[in-house]
Amino acid sequence: MHSDGSFYLLSNPVIRILPDGAVDEGFVGQMLDPGSTISPDKPRGMVALPDNKALLYGLFTSYGSFGGLSGLVRVNADGSPDNTFTPPAGPSGRLVRQVLRQPSGKLVIVSSDSQGPAGLTMVRLNADGTPDNTFAAGTGAGSGSYRVVMQDNGQLVLSDLNSATFNGQTVAYGLVRLTVDGALDPTFTGVADKYTVRAVQPDGRLLVTRILPFTDYASNALLRLAPDGRLDGSFSPVALPLAFGSDDMLAVGTRGGGGVALQPADGKIVLYGSFRYVAGQPRIGLARLTNPVVTSQAAAVILPLQVYPNPAQTSVTLSLPPATQARPATLLDLRGQLVRRWEVPARQTEAHLNLEALTTGVYLLQVQSADALYQQKIVVAP
Repeated sequence: MHSDGSFYLLSNPVIRILPDGAVDEGFVGQMLDPGSTISPDKPRGMVALPDNKALLYGLFTSYGSFGGLSGLVRVNADGSPDNTFTPPAGPSGRLVRQVLRQPSGKLVIVSSDSQGPAGLTMVRLNADGTPDNTFAAGTGAGSGSYRVVMQDNGQLVLSDLNSATFNGQTVAYGLVRLTVDGALDPTFTGVADKYTVRAVQPDGRLLVTRILPFTDYASNALLRLAPDGRLDGSFSPVALPLAFGSDDMLAVGTRGGGGVALQPADGKIVLYGSFRYVAGQPRIGLARLTNPVVTSQAAAVILPLQVYPNPAQTSVTLSLPPATQARPATLLDLRGQLVRRWEVPARQTEAHLNLEALTTGVYLLQVQSADALYQQKIVVAP
């Protein structure tokens, strides 16, 4: 989703939808040629970029008449291919499974050879598509596989590793965290069981499900890990269906297309997928968990934030009651991703926040204090 609220339908060709639900007639997607009879007929995913550009990824060799692709293409705001994005060619039949855009604008690409048994490859590209040789993931998991989620600071958390090593170093319980530049994070040492990471909260805590023996995708509880990997005892486990291979399973990833999401405004957790109950209560495929159970925010109430001017162009001023401690101010886009962060000094009741270089659109500005969360939507105008 772009910051203005527009988003894409992953069809072939791709369609862009405007914030009011209308089809964007100014965006003309082009047909993907999979170059293989066994590949899907639509992209695996898209990543929204600044200036209304987007990255399209999956298993394809051409986008319209733009050929020579290896499952990755950048498209302009009108849907035409952006020939200034020049990623290196990959092997024939490469499937790009994930693209994660770090706060720096660099792109972490997770791919596999769809035609053979080779494991996943993780590389990083600069914003123009050229290889970033400073990324230190090295040999990765070798022939092993894994799933990846990204923290707000750009660090990468890998779970479900079926390899005993990552870049030649021993991996415990199939769960590791990498630094922004791809090296193993030496501070992530508290993991004591096998978990699948489903989502990362803004404070770095990990929402996970436990992996049970012989039932690869079955889960019995939603749990939380502290930023160092230890089990977070302050989070009450949420009972999830145990069934494997039935409609009661919490479907995540490729199993049913479900998962765990965080609401941008209040951090509440949403579970979605193919299931009929959560925590012993009937829920058909969709459930939301309330704040006392699931969030690490200290706020007891949500209050309006006084911000002016709004709409704004280059800066805004916010007004707050005085506090004895410094308070973080964060700017989120409509996907709930962190865009910018400031600190309001202790006892300061006004703060001027720089909005320069932001893409026009709607954002959520939040300030966390000891007893409340202050928030307000703001519009960044051209």
